[in-house]
Amino acid sequence: MAGIKCRCGNILSNVDCPSPNIIQIFSSKEVNNFINKNPEMLLIDFETAFDRKYKYWYCDVCERVYEVQNIPLGRVRRSYIINNDLNKISFDIASKLQQIYVFFSTELYEYEEKNVSGTVKDFFQTHPQKHLFYISEDEKYIYAFNNLTKEQGFIYTLDYIYTE
Repeated sequence: MAGIKCRCGNILSNVDCPSPNIIQIFSSKEVNNFINKNPEMLLIDFETAFDRKYKYWYCDVCERVYEVQNIPLGRVRRSYIINNDLNKISFDIASKLQQIYVFFSTELYEYEEKNVSGTVKDFFQTHPQKHLFYISEDEKYIYAFNNLTKEQGFIYTLDYIYTE
């Protein structure tokens, strides 16, 4: 069991399983490579196939996202916060950036409960995201677009970066 205190004061915890404070982030490259190499890989195996350096925590109060070292007593590497004051970019420009898939652990768990033998390929084909996410090359901005309309919904900006 672990937890962190958000800058807004909210306590984030992974006591509940699945936790509403844990999100899974995969690059489109990771997903495509796995599907191409092993289209029959079970989703549960996909989640554990990565030797992740970081875990991602989500604050359900201020919507801040934390990237935390995936080790005991890991430090926050960086955090992102929604910032809609920035200029919007078009979907055409954003779609040239690296796409990332963002899922709450609860979403993955619910799918696995209903589809015990559900594959990675099945999940990504039958579970469309509400938003499409694209991260800038310098990883300072994450742009979210409505998956149906392709209109920009919100922007996450780098809020904090830990330096040693």
